[in-house]
Amino acid sequence: MDKPKFVGYVVSGSSVTTSDAKKAGIIKTSEAEKKDKEKKIKQKFRKLTFVRVVETMPLQMAHFPKEFDAIVEGTYSQIYGGRNILEYSLFQIENGKVVDHKRWYWEDQLTELPEQDRKRAEKMIEEYRLKD
Repeated sequence: MDKPKFVGYVVSGSSVTTSDAKKAGIIKTSEAEKKDKEKKIKQKFRKLTFVRVVETMPLQMAHFPKEFDAIVEGTYSQIYGGRNILEYSLFQIENGKVVDHKRWYWEDQLTELPEQDRKRAEKMIEEYRLKD
């Protein structure tokens, strides 16, 4: 969030920020600002979505497995709470079976696979969890 801009002083001598002035109606909120507030950030992939992990990772993630198919378990926010909807926990798939549980991949490192089947994804995850 941007640091509030100094607008001026009120009669009492305390400072007034741009956000305070907007709240008080002294400064009008622009249409662009209103539209920005209306935009809600949405997560890119739903739970149980089949995805493909990219083949190239950023340097800080070079040790992460790459180039594999997976099922989305959920975002960090869905699993632990908070607001982080950009990182995903995944179930790694090999030969049509879940073989491992991987975390935390960024949404831009995933692409949705063309074929989706939520019931099949649930069954694959259940079979994996029963193994343990």
